[in-house]
Amino acid sequence: MRFVRVVLIVTGVGFAAWGAAGLLAEQSPADLTGLAVWLGMAVAVHDGLLAPLSLLAGALAWRALRPLPRPVRQFTTGGLLVAGTLALLALPLLIRYPVVSNPTALPQSYGSNLGWLLVTVLGATGVVTLAGWWRGRRGRD
Repeated sequence: MRFVRVVLIVTGVGFAAWGAAGLLAEQSPADLTGLAVWLGMAVAVHDGLLAPLSLLAGALAWRALRPLPRPVRQFTTGGLLVAGTLALLALPLLIRYPVVSNPTALPQSYGSNLGWLLVTVLGATGVVTLAGWWRGRRGRD
């Protein structure tokens, strides 16, 4: 196990160094500055806005589901957070401009695809929730 971990770490560091060397060799200083600003803003938005809102949503869901058994609450809260994250990520594609100058830029029906993805996530959440509930119920017998 330790050998595998060392191999994975060395491989990851090697690929990161290769990517960084390529980035530094191919991009201008202005592009690198823009990339640094973009990455800094991404971290700030995630840590300052998205993570606290996710924690708040999870806490509210946990409180709203309080009458349910603990395994049901755990899996349902997790499934709702995953579904909310997917919907948030798809939001820019769903609110695109009505007329696209390049019809191949957004060629798919993102609304229906998001719907199917959410049905899949919520279905999987339901299956895992029932399994957790059943396992907890059998442990009490």
